Amino acid sequence: MSFPEPFASGSYLPLLGLAATTSVATAVGSWRYRNRTGGGAYVVLTTAVSVWVLADLLGYLSSTLPRAMLAHRLTYLAISVVPVAWVVLALRYVGRSDLVTRRRVGLLCVVPALTLLVSLTNGHHGMLWEVHGLSELSGMTTLSASSGPWFWVHTLYSYALLVVGAGVFVRWSLRGEDVRRPQSAAVLGAVALPWATNVLYVTGVVALPVDATPASFTAACVLLWVGLFRYGFLDVVPVARNRVVEEMREGVVVLNERDRVVDVNPSGRRLIEPDSIVGRPIGEVFAEESVERFGDVVDGGGRIGVERDGRRRHFDVHISPLSTGGGDRVVIFHDVTDEERSRKRLAERTRELERQNERLDRFASVLGHDIRNPLAVARGWTDVIADGDVDDEALSRVERAHDRIETIVDDTLALARSGDDPDPVPVELRSLAREAWANVESDAPFEADVDVVVLVDRALTLRALENLLRNAVEHGGEGVSVRVGGFEAGDDSAGFYVEDDGPGIPEGIREDAFEYGTSGETGGTGLGLAIVRDVAEAHGWGVRFESSDAGGARVVVEGVPLAGSRRTFGSA
Repeated sequence: MSFPEPFASGSYLPLLGLAATTSVATAVGSWRYRNRTGGGAYVVLTTAVSVWVLADLLGYLSSTLPRAMLAHRLTYLAISVVPVAWVVLALRYVGRSDLVTRRRVGLLCVVPALTLLVSLTNGHHGMLWEVHGLSELSGMTTLSASSGPWFWVHTLYSYALLVVGAGVFVRWSLRGEDVRRPQSAAVLGAVALPWATNVLYVTGVVALPVDATPASFTAACVLLWVGLFRYGFLDVVPVARNRVVEEMREGVVVLNERDRVVDVNPSGRRLIEPDSIVGRPIGEVFAEESVERFGDVVDGGGRIGVERDGRRRHFDVHISPLSTGGGDRVVIFHDVTDEERSRKRLAERTRELERQNERLDRFASVLGHDIRNPLAVARGWTDVIADGDVDDEALSRVERAHDRIETIVDDTLALARSGDDPDPVPVELRSLAREAWANVESDAPFEADVDVVVLVDRALTLRALENLLRNAVEHGGEGVSVRVGGFEAGDDSAGFYVEDDGPGIPEGIREDAFEYGTSGETGGTGLGLAIVRDVAEAHGWGVRFESSDAGGARVVVEGVPLAGSRRTFGSA
């Protein structure tokens, strides 16, 4: 195929030298891909091309016929290998390695092997070429020869293999997603350019002074580099396509060793934006949080949350390597948003059941223990009355015992309901405080020094205020005065407090004052402040103890959302 005519200019040698440099560089660079899918065939193909170009260059620089003939035979050695390597590369790359058996590859090599045999024995039969001699022009040695019959057998067979390989790539590209087409275009272009050049020379359609096929490998190598480094040819696409199904619901993204996206399935495209992500680094595709967490993970995974269209979505992420010792990874996203929501609902329901069980335990404890004492008192004095010893003291004792039982029952029921989900409505806090004070039925001095409209559950907040006020009266002693005050806590929230000027709460019991069963020495149920705590927790408020300015007790409730713009505190 390489039968040059005299060339009138020495400019062809520099072009051939450039082709030799790029082809050798491509062959050397291909070695790193030898373990990839189709990598072995790619190494053979690029090595054969570099030998072809170097042998052609050697032929032009030869000064004797034996050297020129040696270069010519080396050229045919490389030319015979290229078509077979091309077909094997195409089949392996698109995932049809099952077709690349030793027997089939051996059959493909029959004609190339015969061509090599014919080239070595050509001097006896001239079936491949007939040499007419050497000529020299502008520093180049050209071999004048004419083609023999086996040359056309070899040429047509080589063209047929090139067509088969190209057809495999085209069919694979058209059947897949757009991400395949840039890869296929680069590789097909790298093969089509020297192929077309050779066809033009061999058929004589264009009168070329020399066979420019080797020189065209400069552009072919550039296209191969584009396919390798820009579109990830020979990275991991065929392996990933064999491992996953494009129709699977999980999103699949394939990363090469340089952490660039080389493939993505349709589900992955729906889950990840922007649309065009192939060839981009992971930092431009995934959220910063995900990159920081999984950027260096080769084999592992976890669960992440992503904000999409104003909604929080959850994904299980699994990362696995695609090649031994390489940095190629496949990332699989499984949408578990519904599962996560169900899990949270179940957890909330479990917590609610635990709270209800806790309330039932409290209720049973009160009924089984706290009510027993006043019930025994009432029964004892009832027996006295039944014996005919009726006086005001006996009746008063029975009445007080019944009142005590009623108080315990009311507080227990209030505690059982204090953890219910609140139904917030706008409430004027000063009016609610005065209503709560009226329910306490105390003659102690009282002041509601707060003027703010808050967003609360009215019934629950009223119960909490009643317990705070009753607690202040019961523990404040003789002559105690009670005050409800308020303060601003921010643009959207407020706080209020109930304080007295009594003896205050001892430091030792402040931390436990809101726990069930904690009571002072005044005979309380130990439930009042526990009710306040549960109401505050149900609303999401904070509640704490501190000392008032007068040295008494102050219970502070904070984080109460405002319902309007009235934020004036301290008015009478």
